[in-house]
Amino acid sequence: VRTIGDQLISGSEAALIELVKNAFDADSRFVRITINPPGSLLGGRQAGEIVVIDNGHGMTAAELIDKWFEPANTDKVLRRSSPLGRRMLGAKGVGRFATARLGRYLDLTCASHADGAALEVSTLRIDWQDFESNKYLDQVDIPVHTRAGVPGESSGVTLQISELRDPWVKSQLSGLIHELRRLATPHGARENGFRIFLDLSGFTVEKHGFDGQS
Repeated sequence: VRTIGDQLISGSEAALIELVKNAFDADSRFVRITINPPGSLLGGRQAGEIVVIDNGHGMTAAELIDKWFEPANTDKVLRRSSPLGRRMLGAKGVGRFATARLGRYLDLTCASHADGAALEVSTLRIDWQDFESNKYLDQVDIPVHTRAGVPGESSGVTLQISELRDPWVKSQLSGLIHELRRLATPHGARENGFRIFLDLSGFTVEKHGFDGQS
């Protein structure tokens, strides 16, 4: 899994772009990216964390197992438009490899209304190192926990990626911002009301030599 991810995805910036495309394809109104660089987190967590949140259609437990967990799934190739009519940006089925490229751990929470039913919330935790220590994919056990939604919850996906593989230096962030701006300009992106928010407040002059927000 790591080999495929590193070969298909050139770097952490490209990996994050894939996750933004997934949010767009899910008809989300926005995607919110927060990058907490290594050494900047409180409570003893010093390995860095990236959080990506959208409020799209989300995924049910069945979709997680049958589509998200299946490498190079052809779902987006077969249906080239989203339920609300957006032209799909993603087609390679590399979203899960993007999270593996970004960091060692993934905590995924997704909420979805399955066929118009009540909200269903599914969670899982992946240690991508498990895929390196096992010879075959079916030797990796990843429990998926599902519960009913509660008042105040809405559909969408939250990805918490921790123990980052890259330090996210200033040049990487500049490249990321450049690619996000390019992604926000294609025909239909603004017309569909899709907004991208990037929080770099974890980068400070004292610790990283530059102010992230500026």
